[in-house]
Amino acid sequence: MIRKPGFPPLCLTVCCFFTAVVFILSNLLNAQSAGPTLQSIVPNSAPVGSEAVTVTLTGSGFTDSSIVVVQGQRLEPISRTSTNLVVVIPSDFFTSSVSLNVYVADSVTLMGSQLVYFYVYSPSPPKITSMIPAGGLRGTTTFITLTGTDLTGATFTFSGTGVSVVPSRVQVEVTVAPDAPLGPQAVTISTPSGSTNLCGLRQCMFTVVENGSWSELSAQPSAQGGTPIILTDGRVLVAGGTSFTPGVGSRALSTAQIFDPSTGQWSATGSLNIARAGAVGSLLPDGRVLVAGGGDFSTGLLTAEIFDPASGTWSLTGSMTATPSKALMLPNGKVLVQVGHFAAELFDPLTGRFQTLPAIAFQPAGIGDVRMELLSDGRIFLVARSGEIRVYDFATGTLSTLPSRGEADA
Repeated sequence: MIRKPGFPPLCLTVCCFFTAVVFILSNLLNAQSAGPTLQSIVPNSAPVGSEAVTVTLTGSGFTDSSIVVVQGQRLEPISRTSTNLVVVIPSDFFTSSVSLNVYVADSVTLMGSQLVYFYVYSPSPPKITSMIPAGGLRGTTTFITLTGTDLTGATFTFSGTGVSVVPSRVQVEVTVAPDAPLGPQAVTISTPSGSTNLCGLRQCMFTVVENGSWSELSAQPSAQGGTPIILTDGRVLVAGGTSFTPGVGSRALSTAQIFDPSTGQWSATGSLNIARAGAVGSLLPDGRVLVAGGGDFSTGLLTAEIFDPASGTWSLTGSMTATPSKALMLPNGKVLVQVGHFAAELFDPLTGRFQTLPAIAFQPAGIGDVRMELLSDGRIFLVARSGEIRVYDFATGTLSTLPSRGEADA
């Protein structure tokens, strides 16, 4: 075969192209493997209002072109080795309590390391209002959300064995070993400014339970069918309920009790102003509890009360237009209360008043008896007894129709 001059063989062209691709990929892989790694930063915290702090970052793969990035701002090291970088964090970063993102980057290849955190903490010790959830199953991992003040840089200590944590800025990842001892463990939360073992007014507790197991608890004293609400410290408030007397019948109760899962015991607390059976309830953002409606076996109640765990007392608040059947706390802190079959009212804890929502939102033509649930994005999921399904969006005030379960199955 005679080839025209100036055109290389096809196999030579393919081989050259393949060699070039391999060369490029090899360089990319080498660049990635040469990227910096970051293991620790010492010290890793400073109080609010500090002057500039000199820190040492330890890792590997550091070069003359390595820089330190703090909250997106590049800082030039004052000292470098292949395993250590020394940098000064300016005082501008220490004006408020915050967790600073810190990583090492190569200014030439732009390769970056993993993050570590430098904690700017309040001089005040931590104060915890809630730790949710307050327990976990053997052999599983769960995430605890801690709320309170002055929590930057918080670490956890458990009184027992088999429970380990990986702290982060927002949540704490808790791993419960398959052989962790069953039962409650006391929890201590510490920051550089101090420690606390109180969640609200009670000892912080984390209870290890067995998957699929039931435990018999002591019965609620003198009442049945009260309204249960989990408090911020993990205890359970049960308000009202019924009591049956032979020859007399059932009557609604105004009593309330609190169950402590760490001890398995009940304790009495302040009584409701009005006896209620079958009321609805919701925890409020500040730790108080709303209990609304219910009845006394002769008529439905339109009144509502608020329980203050700090004082153990109840106070009457605003009233509704109809007896409620469901209460949901929304992301904005207000409580959506379903009243009647297809209407709703909104309770504002700041004013203590109920606001009637527009009828079009919860009373569309033909939807019939409605049940509602809160979705994770704050919208309301509405299911009618007729099978119709709709979603109400508070942000836009719109109601959208979803396929019914029969249509979805089809």
